[in-house]
Amino acid sequence: MWAARWRWLGLGVAWLLTSGLALAVGFAALVLALLARSGAFAGHAPGAIEQQIGWILVRIVWTQALLPLWLATWLGWLVLVRLVPRLDRSWRSLLPGIAITAALCFAPIAVYSFVDWKPTGPRDVVATAIACAGAISAALCLPRRLWRRLAPGVFTSPGAAG
Repeated sequence: MWAARWRWLGLGVAWLLTSGLALAVGFAALVLALLARSGAFAGHAPGAIEQQIGWILVRIVWTQALLPLWLATWLGWLVLVRLVPRLDRSWRSLLPGIAITAALCFAPIAVYSFVDWKPTGPRDVVATAIACAGAISAALCLPRRLWRRLAPGVFTSPGAAG
């Protein structure tokens, strides 16, 4: 019994780490693409001031929005599938379930953690929620798709991990 629980916990941590890596790589790729695009439009590389402002914005988005939302979604999903195990048993319920969990976690993260974000209207809120929840969902689902040990159903109960 304890071995199954430790295995379940180990797989949860493995999922956390691999999805965090996926999120970091994806965010870095987005930042680099935006830097390349801005340099292409301006005809030159951004200057020192522009680079500093850019890195401050990247750090704010990473630390105030993406990391807290990723952790809240991961933990929320693990708690949710302990209460409703069928949500984690197939891709049909897992993919939308994680996306909905991320979207629901966005509101408290936006209010209490993403304090430097100042949306100008409902359109900004919806667009940012979709972008953040989409990124988190992709990062959390990618390792589960690529690594068989994290396939659907693995988190339905501690005994199911073995």
